[in-house]
Amino acid sequence: RSPQFIASGAQTNLVLTERTNVYVTFAGEGTNQTSALGYFVYNGSKPSDSNHIIIYPNASSPGSGGSLHSGDQVLLGEFPANTTIGWFLVPDGWNKNKRIVQDIKGVYYSNPEFNPENNEDLKQHMVFLKDIQNEVIVLGFEDTPRDNAESDHDFNDAVFYITLDNLAAADLANVSATFSPVDTDGDGVIDSLDEYP
Repeated sequence: RSPQFIASGAQTNLVLTERTNVYVTFAGEGTNQTSALGYFVYNGSKPSDSNHIIIYPNASSPGSGGSLHSGDQVLLGEFPANTTIGWFLVPDGWNKNKRIVQDIKGVYYSNPEFNPENNEDLKQHMVFLKDIQNEVIVLGFEDTPRDNAESDHDFNDAVFYITLDNLAAADLANVSATFSPVDTDGDGVIDSLDEYP
């Protein structure tokens, strides 16, 4: 566990300082819920969750009630500078019979102040990490109430990564970095993939 990833005040939204295309890619899941992932956009520093846009109505793999495979990608579009993109997860929100997203268990946001827990230390439901080496931003959600004994606080229930045309278009100064893979011999191939590390 890495508590610094969910520390109070940790940046959890994508802040764009330049115009760029934004892509979201499904990485995997660690849950049996068929959840929906979405985003909302605002300008300036005052967040608003009023414009919900669904990216993946059913962010689940085959065998877990969905059809997504790791690497399935969606282009959200081109966004101007001075735009902030927030994220939300609708746990178990996919209704396969009606083929719609429904809020039956609440919605969890990248902005902790929108989340329902009374304990401020448990309001965070998403980790937001930069991986400079691979030029991606990792997004991981916890999909159960964090003040419930059933919550495992692992933030891997729905995992995605964000790519931009140019990673420098985002302000990532206050985003925690993932742990870099080890490349003992410095040849640019990480040890786990290197025949002679």
